[in-house]
Amino acid sequence: MLVTDAAEHGWILGEWNQVSGRHAIFCDEGDSAWFYLTEPGPNGPGCPRVVASVFVCNLVPSPPKLTEVRAWAPGPPPAAEGFAGPDAYLPGLAADEWAVRWSQDGHSGALTHAGRPVAMIVGPEHDLFSRNLVKAGGWGRPWSTAVFRDTFGDTQ
Repeated sequence: MLVTDAAEHGWILGEWNQVSGRHAIFCDEGDSAWFYLTEPGPNGPGCPRVVASVFVCNLVPSPPKLTEVRAWAPGPPPAAEGFAGPDAYLPGLAADEWAVRWSQDGHSGALTHAGRPVAMIVGPEHDLFSRNLVKAGGWGRPWSTAVFRDTFGDTQ
């Protein structure tokens, strides 16, 4: 973890990349879980400003209607009906099942669950992809195997 009180902030996993100086953070936000990438900065207590976030999974069994999403403001909402994929509900986030995978330059990160990539933040534009989305929106875009392969070197 990057800070001593990481669990109090909902962090499940936090990792710092020595090449880029970026932090990748996987966080339980209550009703959904998100993967974050920061601007470059030093490792240690606290961390630099978050520059990108992508939806990982819902922690509530039924996705809300799109018209209900504003109720989660200012925090991140679960993916709504029509955006959340059929496997988007994933309760019981065990830290040992998750890992961060970095691009060679350390500026792109992917989150894996049981060895399978499920979310990624890619490139200088911070393109956002999640396996648990079926439609692009404020949560990110549906998964792209081609982008994953081009950025991380294989097709998992």
